[in-house]
Amino acid sequence: SSLLSITSMNDEPVVIKNLIVNRGNSCEATKKVEPKFGDKFKKEKLFDHELKYSQQIFYRLDCKPNQLLEVKIITDKGEYYHKFSK
Repeated sequence: SSLLSITSMNDEPVVIKNLIVNRGNSCEATKKVEPKFGDKFKKEKLFDHELKYSQQIFYRLDCKPNQLLEVKIITDKGEYYHKFSK
């Protein structure tokens, strides 16, 4: 598995609505991961988390890092695409 970190660069708060990894063909987000060890086993919804400027959110992905090609982050403010280089 892989860990994906998303950091908000928006001046206004943004809500993560969905992640589409590799165009939905492989490697989906399976769990929101807590940055604090004490919250490791806390059950939380996967999406609809608000991020303010500079805040981060972490997702566990069901693929190896070298299988991660691109991600589309869908927010309440629009969509953002990122391609990963090998």
